[in-house]
Order: sequence, then structure tokens, then C-alpha cells
Amino acid sequence: MISNEDQEVVRNTAAAIAVALLLIAGAAFYSEDLSILVTEFAETVAQMGTTGYLIYMAAYIFLEVVAIPSFPLAWGAVIFGKLGGGAMIVVSATVSATLAFLFSRYIARDRILPIAEKNEAFSSVNTALNNDAFRIVFLLRLSPVIPGAIANYFYGVTTVELAPYIAGTAFGEVPGAIASISAGTVGQTLGNAEGGNVDTIILVSGVAATVAALSLVNEVATKELKANLPGVDAGALSSSKQRNKNSQ
Repeated sequence: MISNEDQEVVRNTAAAIAVALLLIAGAAFYSEDLSILVTEFAETVAQMGTTGYLIYMAAYIFLEVVAIPSFPLAWGAVIFGKLGGGAMIVVSATVSATLAFLFSRYIARDRILPIAEKNEAFSSVNTALNNDAFRIVFLLRLSPVIPGAIANYFYGVTTVELAPYIAGTAFGEVPGAIASISAGTVGQTLGNAEGGNVDTIILVSGVAATVAALSLVNEVATKELKANLPGVDAGALSSSKQRNKNSQ
């Protein structure tokens, strides 16, 4: 017999794959203008060498810091290569998270702390960070209790030190970067008139497999967080994956 937890994992994985495929289809048919804009921007800066990398990353960091969804640039980073683009996403996300953290801790603490304290998860997260900062930050990046861009500011008013925060964030951003590069690769193929049906099917299947793997990673992280954050509602943790997608 399959346990209820295993059934939930299967359902969540299937739902994640369905959502990913819908997003890809939507991007292909309804976001043509945005896709063209991002592609043209990426192609232009890609020809600038090192300067182009820095410009692209600066744009990504800006969007993250002001809490504007940065997924178009994340998907477009594939133009710099799968490895290079993925590294750019991880570095940019980590830098933006660090800037938000420092701003919150040293400039806007008095304004942000009262807001953070109203969040039901904040107290439990802050307590857990005292015990194992790197591990908790890493797990929260995989299955965030608080949406990513907002969480960056909330972390600044916790007790977490800067070094484990940066390390946990960097490692925690890797799965999302892999997913973004996979989605960007599919987008490139769908927009390429010379791309064959076989290539498209292979790439879409690859994205589906990537999403399935990330869903399982999310489930594992959620279980770990439930054990470490007993004061946080389980439903909030279970739905965190969807909130994280919307904030990226």
C-alpha cells in the first residue's frame, strides 16, 4: 500500500510537471513580445564580453532587489551557455539576496522588524537559525516559508550571520538555476524555426524530468523543515513551492 505521504509526493510532482508545461506553452504563445525583448537584450549584451555578463547580472540583481519577478532574465541567461548562464543566475541571486539582507540589517531594521514579527513563521525560523544557520537557510531556499524576494529582507532582521546566509543561499539557488536554464533551452528551441519536432520533444521531456526532480527535492526539504520548524503551519510549507515560483 502507498502511504498518504507518498501519494502526496506523487500528486505534487505531477502537478508541478503540469504547471511547468503550461508555463512553457504560455510563454511560447502569449509572451512573444517579452521573449523577443529579453532575447534581443541577451544577444546584445552577450556580444560585449565580460561587460555584457556584468550588465545582464546587474539587471537581474536590480529586479530581485526591488522584488520584481526576474524569471524572464533567468530563462534568457541560457544564451550565455548552460554552465555560464546557470552560474550567472546563482551569483546574481546570491548577490541580490545579500544586498537586501545588508539593507535590512543595517539601514531599514526598525521598519522591517515589526513587519517580520507579524509573520507567523518568523519566530520559528529565527529560533531554528540559531541552531543550524547554513542548513536552515539552504532548506528554506529549497522550500521557502516566506516568498524569496521578501525573505531576503526578513533574513536581515533575524540572528543569522552573514557567512552561513550567503553560503546557504548560494547552494539553495542551484536547483532553481537548473530549472531556469532548462526552461530557457526549451524556449530557444520553440523559437527556432529550424528546430525539429524530435528535438523539441526531447527538450520538453528533459524539463519535465527536471521539474519532477526539483519537486522531489522540495518535498524532502519540506519534511526537514517540518521537523525543524514545529511552530510553522504544515499547509504553509506544503504550498511554499508555488509561492516561490511566483516570486522568481
